Amino acid sequence: MLYAWRLGLSAGQNTFVCESDDGFLWIATENGLVRFDGRNFRRVPSGPNGITDNLVTAIALSGDQKSLWVGSLRRGAARFDVSSQTFRPYPKLWHFDSHLQRVSKIVCLPNGEVYLGTSDMGLARYLPAPADTFQFYAPAPIVFHGGVPTNRYSVTDMVLDPSDPDQIWLLCNNGVYRFDTRAEEFIAYYVPTDNEVYWTSIAHDGQNGLWLGSWGNGPFHFDVMTR
Repeated sequence: MLYAWRLGLSAGQNTFVCESDDGFLWIATENGLVRFDGRNFRRVPSGPNGITDNLVTAIALSGDQKSLWVGSLRRGAARFDVSSQTFRPYPKLWHFDSHLQRVSKIVCLPNGEVYLGTSDMGLARYLPAPADTFQFYAPAPIVFHGGVPTNRYSVTDMVLDPSDPDQIWLLCNNGVYRFDTRAEEFIAYYVPTDNEVYWTSIAHDGQNGLWLGSWGNGPFHFDVMTR
């Protein structure tokens, strides 16, 4: 069955969908976060007690299913606590002046760690209470001048390695990387192509390969063992 916006879905463009253990579907839309119980849609708009931005770009459930993370196009992220049914907003993930604090993708490790792909600061790892903040990682040190970074690292997409959930594969500044969460380091991978390609998405094939989506050049399969 096709569920159109006329039936209660708040926007026709949906970027992510995930299902929690309680059976609810959570849908990222261009007009807020939507919860679907199988019959009715309930929209969660942005606000002091909700998400940080109606333009939702990413959602992911934590490994223990206790939290739902919601990323936005302009104003960071929010964490929804399933037990208390409350949101904790993080409109500014990093603290230098930036009009765009975009989160492109969120991955949650089985051990409870949460990583957010950002538009300026590479990977952001959530540090739970009492810190309740974020630690940032990039392929090279981020240099600041006057409180503003002179080199920025934009994560386009990322995916967990199914054979080793401590490894994250990601696209950053149009390069292919593997981030080792144990060693906290980036490993770069060279992908041979006939011409310059802009990578848009990444998926793991469950073995030793990556599927890379591109802008205008179709999909590309890359064997990581040939690095």
